[in-house]
Amino acid sequence: MIDLSQPLAHGSDNCTLATCPVCGTDYAANGHRFVVLGVGALKRDGPHSASMSEELSGFMHLFWHNHDEGCASVDIVSDAANGQADLQACSFACMKTLLSGLVDQLEENFHGRRRAAVNTAQADEL
Repeated sequence: MIDLSQPLAHGSDNCTLATCPVCGTDYAANGHRFVVLGVGALKRDGPHSASMSEELSGFMHLFWHNHDEGCASVDIVSDAANGQADLQACSFACMKTLLSGLVDQLEENFHGRRRAAVNTAQADEL
């Protein structure tokens, strides 16, 4: 099971995963083969050029917005150094599981918020 209680990448440890977050496979034992979802931003330093910058702090989240039903989110990357982060998985199957797990967590967060809002509304009516 993927632990999504904290962002998958945070701060300067944004590219240092030694094992797959889905199945636990050690990347070194797997011949250093893995799938990467890269997230990043570059600071413009000219009209046609950009570079990494210590001034940037990257983030990535999955967000559900519904004006009538409320919002929910899952933090995936936070405070990524230089605005850069890599999400890694040892195989295509594990990356699919990881991405699907993020969507599942978003859905769970949304339904949890809806239940809490309904319970609060019912309590207010009493």
